[in-house]
Amino acid sequence: MKSLFIIPLVLMSLVSSPSWADERKSCRIRPGILELSINPYAASDEVSVLVEEICHVGDHLYVEPISEYAIPWFVSLNCDPSYQIIWHPISDINVSISCVYSGAKKDRQDD
Repeated sequence: MKSLFIIPLVLMSLVSSPSWADERKSCRIRPGILELSINPYAASDEVSVLVEEICHVGDHLYVEPISEYAIPWFVSLNCDPSYQIIWHPISDINVSISCVYSGAKKDRQDD
């Protein structure tokens, strides 16, 4: 009989715990036709601005398309390196990127 009383208490504690309440969400960005192949770094910056406006830190971020030449630039600006970063080829020059959004990071320069 005691076990019937304990089960609802355990379930209530799980539902109210912060790990359940702070559930991550997904954030999908499909930018329009940007100059992805002409200037991939500028296009990457434009996509990063979209991501910053729409996504929250910790969201699962999915972006397509983005130039394969801009992958390092985009990933270093937006992705959390402590989680897996996945990219898939879409065409000869474009890829999709999937990672955990870490928030917009400023460039670091040693002064």
